[in-house]
Amino acid sequence: MDKEKIKDALQLFNTKDTYSAALKFWNTLGYLSDRQPEQHSFSFDELKKNIDSNIKPEKLKSEEWVNLDYLFQITDEEIKHLISKIEQYDIFKREQNKFNNYEINSYLFSVLELKGNSYNRSILSDITRFINKHYLIPTILTIKYGDNISIVICDRRINKKDQNRDVIEKVTLIKDINIVNPHRAHLEILSDISLEGLISTGYIIYNFNTLHKAWKDVLDIEELNNKFYINIREWFYNARKTVTFPINGDNSESNRTENLIRLLTRMIFVWFIKEKGLVDNRLFDYNLLKKEYLNPECLENSQYYKAILQNLFFATLNNEMNKDNPEFNRQFMPDKKYFTSGYRNQFYYRYGRMFSNKDKALELFEDTPFLNGGLFECLDNNATNERKDYFTNPIENKDLIYVPDELFFNLDEKGKPKGLIDIFKHYKFTIEENTPIEEEIALDPELLGKVFESLLSEWDVQNEKTKKKNTGSYYTPREIVDYMVTEALITYLDSFCQENNIFIYDKIRILFEYTTIVPDFSSKEVNILIHGLSNVKILDPACGSGAFPMGMLHKIVFVLGKLDPENVLFKEEQKILAKRAIDEDIKKANEINDMEARKQAEDVLLRKMTRLEEVFSEKNPEYFDYARKLYIIENCIYGVDIQPIAIQIAKLRFFISLIIEQEKDSSKKNYGLIPLPNLETKLISANSLIPLMRKIKNEIFYREIEPLEIKLKETRKRYFFSKSNAEKRELRNQDNNLRNQMMDIIKSYVSGNIPYQWQIMINWNPFDSSKSAEFFDPFWMFDLSGIETDEISDSGDKEPSYNKCFDIVLGNPPYVRADNPSIKNQRDWIKNTKYYETLYEKWDLYIPFLERSFKLLKPKGLFSYIISDSYISSKYALLSQEYFLKNAAINRIDFLSEIRIFDAAVRNMIIQIQNIDNSNNIPLRLVHKDYFGNVTKLPEKKQTEYGVDIFKPYKTSVLGALQDTLTWGEICYVSYGLRPSSDERYYQGEFKKDDLISKIQDDKHPLPYIEGKWINRYNIDKIRYLEWGTERSPKKLVRPTFPELYQYPKLMVGRMTGAIYDDNGLLCNDSIIISVLWKELKNVYNKSINGSIKKDFKLCENLIIFREKLERNSELFELKYLLAILNSTYAKYFLKSVQRSKIGVYPDDIKKIPVPVVEKNIQEPFCILVDYIIFINKFNKPLIKNFGNNTISDEFDRALDYMVLELYFKSEMQKISLNFIEEIASIVKPINQLGNDNEKKDIIVQCYNTMTNSSSSIRNNISLANIKLENIIKEIRKN
Repeated sequence: MDKEKIKDALQLFNTKDTYSAALKFWNTLGYLSDRQPEQHSFSFDELKKNIDSNIKPEKLKSEEWVNLDYLFQITDEEIKHLISKIEQYDIFKREQNKFNNYEINSYLFSVLELKGNSYNRSILSDITRFINKHYLIPTILTIKYGDNISIVICDRRINKKDQNRDVIEKVTLIKDINIVNPHRAHLEILSDISLEGLISTGYIIYNFNTLHKAWKDVLDIEELNNKFYINIREWFYNARKTVTFPINGDNSESNRTENLIRLLTRMIFVWFIKEKGLVDNRLFDYNLLKKEYLNPECLENSQYYKAILQNLFFATLNNEMNKDNPEFNRQFMPDKKYFTSGYRNQFYYRYGRMFSNKDKALELFEDTPFLNGGLFECLDNNATNERKDYFTNPIENKDLIYVPDELFFNLDEKGKPKGLIDIFKHYKFTIEENTPIEEEIALDPELLGKVFESLLSEWDVQNEKTKKKNTGSYYTPREIVDYMVTEALITYLDSFCQENNIFIYDKIRILFEYTTIVPDFSSKEVNILIHGLSNVKILDPACGSGAFPMGMLHKIVFVLGKLDPENVLFKEEQKILAKRAIDEDIKKANEINDMEARKQAEDVLLRKMTRLEEVFSEKNPEYFDYARKLYIIENCIYGVDIQPIAIQIAKLRFFISLIIEQEKDSSKKNYGLIPLPNLETKLISANSLIPLMRKIKNEIFYREIEPLEIKLKETRKRYFFSKSNAEKRELRNQDNNLRNQMMDIIKSYVSGNIPYQWQIMINWNPFDSSKSAEFFDPFWMFDLSGIETDEISDSGDKEPSYNKCFDIVLGNPPYVRADNPSIKNQRDWIKNTKYYETLYEKWDLYIPFLERSFKLLKPKGLFSYIISDSYISSKYALLSQEYFLKNAAINRIDFLSEIRIFDAAVRNMIIQIQNIDNSNNIPLRLVHKDYFGNVTKLPEKKQTEYGVDIFKPYKTSVLGALQDTLTWGEICYVSYGLRPSSDERYYQGEFKKDDLISKIQDDKHPLPYIEGKWINRYNIDKIRYLEWGTERSPKKLVRPTFPELYQYPKLMVGRMTGAIYDDNGLLCNDSIIISVLWKELKNVYNKSINGSIKKDFKLCENLIIFREKLERNSELFELKYLLAILNSTYAKYFLKSVQRSKIGVYPDDIKKIPVPVVEKNIQEPFCILVDYIIFINKFNKPLIKNFGNNTISDEFDRALDYMVLELYFKSEMQKISLNFIEEIASIVKPINQLGNDNEKKDIIVQCYNTMTNSSSSIRNNISLANIKLENIIKEIRKN
């Protein structure tokens, strides 16, 4: 649609009355109707009389309402009329239509004018929800205020209890559309939602439902995010090729990638605070900068990055404003000729030579407030001479970094943005994070996390496409985070209340609903709930870019706002918390008679109380969330991630969430913005899976260490709220000195080398944001201490009781098989701790995360994780499942296998497990289908009655009589084929599979070879030839297996395909599972066979005697009889019921198949039909003229299927007088002894004709079985 017309329509809000302007605006977008409510104009008081709502008028800004006008209603009829007008069909005349309040499939357009100039998203959303309660139909609200309008839409769904009503859900906003100078992105959105825009895009609009779906698609925030990611990814690829961006002089691609991701996240953060008006817009106007500020005679490269961005990052945002700190003004570093002592001071402006006038240049930065938080501290370490940012780089090394201006400002010939700043300008940003119930059509701070996760794959230069997979990192969608956070907090608060003899579960659940409804709590209940929320300790041990910590913060703040709107109780709780924590330190200082430690603790308490009064002094309710967020961050939420840059991004998101709650006031110090806290001891980079085991057991030693520990704790508490750079430097030095003193004491008590655990503990520097600790210890790192109880100390696990300090642990741990080469070192470290009890076989990395999380919980604490649904059935999960069945209550499991959460092959489940007695626990088990939240509740029973089946969303019992059977594993040795690539342990990268395979058989490639994808039922599609007997094969293969596995007749089945019979010595890779009768391996002894027997049968008796038993078992069976069973729908059904994975079978699954023990003469017709099918598949000519061979083989296959069913449902077949095996035995003749193919062909054709004759009893019995055994056959074939 013509955007100039939209601009003109927006300008009408300045020149006409709001009602007329809104009508014309929507008419311009293609929407008009003569349906209007009888009373279409309302004041707030008039509307309030018609709406049942307990929301306070002041929350709806009722005093600022000018008027609400209902414009028109759009129904199916209007849509047809408007479409015909656009498509220029004949328009029929019609009578004026009346407004219909009961026409739910319609939109009611309305406009509200407010007196103010600016409103936050929550206020606009609350107003829209309130207005939407007036009528039963969805209301699209246009809100006019100052020079802006916002368009606000409520999602509504049909009420499940009353089909004639609907329920108000998520609010979507196109916010702050400037009517004078609209943003390009807003014009784009308005054009997209116009009727003309929808049709030109390809939407077929013919009624309300199609219009509603089109709007929903266009206003999908994910689509907007995806467009942005594509632009950013293109920029990133180009920038990585262009820049010189070394770390300590090393300009490797990996280092360039790290620095570019850091630059990108800093830039996105700056862009967000620019939206808040905290950064001067001139800094992003390249033409203005070149014309008025930058020195045209300076020919050095990277002018914009160095002169503008580095000075903004390190000398502005990280330094107090001139008006607030006269002792050290924001100023350029004096000329080096006259000034050398401050050369490495990171707080001076640099690159004065790049500006035309340095004093004038300072104007660009002077109105940007000091943010603090360590966010933009330069990563150049002057003590060690390490360089990452090169801000303190000597001028003679000025060319070490190259980040050209074109990377920031660049439009292609079509005007498409290619530079980073131009890309940013192309989109609308909002500083307020979207929530599951309020979503602005703009880029919100969550994209910091999403951008990080999407670029994570770029970190691994050698394997850049799979790095994300190697790390197992996936960004968790907002609705999943909100769901898990809500359920975890409800469980926690319910347990917390029950400890205080308060039982209000239903009320707590209502409290968490996104409504204005607050349950009727007693004052005692409110106090207990606020006390619980203020004291909760929450950890995400793999926090990535902060999705779960941010989700927790938003949810707790939301609930506190409902419980304590004025912050009165919350403030008192914070006073008690602060005093109690410091009093404990003062008490310890008194006990050890350390007056210095006591004085330090008292000083911290005084500072805390002073700051607390400052934070809570603001009486405007719009600022109350700042205090809530600040103290929840300080006291409740902790995050750990192994990647330092992830922690930096998580900090950015916390900082943005705090900044948004403050308003700029130029009359106040730092423009009224309270400098951000320092989160170095709240969000840390460390290896969560490696515990710290301190081994010095000496009481005198600990008495000497304790005073230093107290001082260290107080130093770090002070640092959290430290504002000045001088004070922060002093505290960092103090921290370092205290740790050095501790090391001196340790040396005096240890002879020889200092224990490694103590070394890494003392050397951990929380203020070095570029490094990751190789251990995680919440007592040492977070100053958190668990509760000493007999229950904990006697539990027998290896987690010290002082570390059992969390009420909730939650998140999305990485999913990586522990045998993945990319984490081999991590695997070894984890195993060497001897801490874990649940590691089994090829365990996935999330398995130790589950165990460590559980061991960090307080009594009654809980953890909640979204994990791979391989946990349902993978063998490596067995020990973990048994551990939690024994030691914990499994509160709830959400099975998500039916839906895709991440852009990966992985499917998921959510588990919530609590550290309480499980004897009476009844788990809630839900299956989500089609989309997240559409749930089916599984039947309930006690946890103790489930066993490991609790972790499965389906029944593991199978139909069919299984008596008189042997398992497949008791008949056959079952194994994967070989793995034809070099053993990475000894011959890393020497050769791959494809290097060994040839299409031609020759001396080097003598052995026939197949893979799973080349076979199907009874048939091989193609054969290749494998290199063998050379220097590298089989000698250097990662898995060569043993030759006898291939020499004897065998069955071969692909993990996702049918099975074949082979007696020609075919080799195969590990995409095929081989079955060989035990009798064939009678004289073969090796570790593979012996190990398989011991593992599968938990062997206690003599191995040789047991081998003989297995060999005797196999004598009872013909291999082709087994093949008929393996290719049957019954076997497929059985494997579906018991298999470990949704993506294919494993040898252990095959081994479980029950095989009916029958006489060889009963097996014979099975074998004969199998021979028929094999012959047909190899026969190149039609068996019957003008008749497909597949039709004939399919008929025999179908007969085999019913014969197999008879084996497992013999009594059911007998009841209806069916006997497939006997009847087929009477008409088949063996063909294997015949030498002539024509003779074989004639026998097969004769058998086929007999079976398919219209009078054939076999054919009729198949039809009868389908009718009489319908339930059984349906159950088996639905899989």
